[in-house]
Amino acid sequence: MARGTLQVRTIANLQSGARSSNFCRPVLQQPARTLLAETLKTREGWHLFLYPFAGRHVHLGLASLLAWRVAQHEARTFSIAVNDYGFELLSASEVDWPARLPEVLGMPAGDAAQAHEALLHEVLASLNAGELAQRRFREIARVSGLIFQGYPGEKRSSRQLQASSSLFWEVFRKYDPDNALLAQAERELLSQELEIGRLAASLARMGTQQLVLRALERPTPFSFPLMVELFREKLSNENVADRIARMVEQLEKAAGGAVTAGGAEWVRSTLAFGQEGAARPPAPRRERRRRP
Repeated sequence: MARGTLQVRTIANLQSGARSSNFCRPVLQQPARTLLAETLKTREGWHLFLYPFAGRHVHLGLASLLAWRVAQHEARTFSIAVNDYGFELLSASEVDWPARLPEVLGMPAGDAAQAHEALLHEVLASLNAGELAQRRFREIARVSGLIFQGYPGEKRSSRQLQASSSLFWEVFRKYDPDNALLAQAERELLSQELEIGRLAASLARMGTQQLVLRALERPTPFSFPLMVELFREKLSNENVADRIARMVEQLEKAAGGAVTAGGAEWVRSTLAFGQEGAARPPAPRRERRRRP
């Protein structure tokens, strides 16, 4: 068989989903053997980017769990951002990630049953420090009728409903920790939002992978979207657009590309997040053919 015909057939097999070729097997196995982590220092603080490629819900649980494990050694505050590729942990103080990260990866010690039970306790402990379980309890309290939503025709604000559910949450946790509604909120959170089964499988896989930790001078294509997610949680829309525009300019200059005049303004206008007057990319012009 000619070499050109073999290459064409290999490409066709890849496009159709047949990935049994020896050509692509090493490429596909590389992410399974390696866990990529990146660190970056900015004016916001010290960033850690980790890419398990396990999905947004699993990454949310992993980020909360790793932040909780690190905070057990010393008091720290982390900001968390997640997407489908990985997650980010942002700390105001420096963290020795080369020494700390291998310690917090992997399943707890013990046999399968003990490790799974210990992981459940760790995940629930990490979530109790946040608001994920409380948000789930808020919906359960509303459906169960625990929260009075008002008489017909009377509209209560979401702030009033949140205050009522938060009060029940704190009272139950303090005086009735075995309450059925609290247990249901934890079960739904673990099974539906965090997918505890996939989280445990991902954590076990991460513990066996080769950790590759790289110190960055500027954001990479993987870390840039995570930083944007974190900016959107902290700042207003206008400031987010300005910050992204400035970062795009810096990345273009670092890559040797020329930043055209008005480029930053175009980024700001296109990232107005639905505001009136947001610019749209110009539509391609079509040349009209003259009739003979």
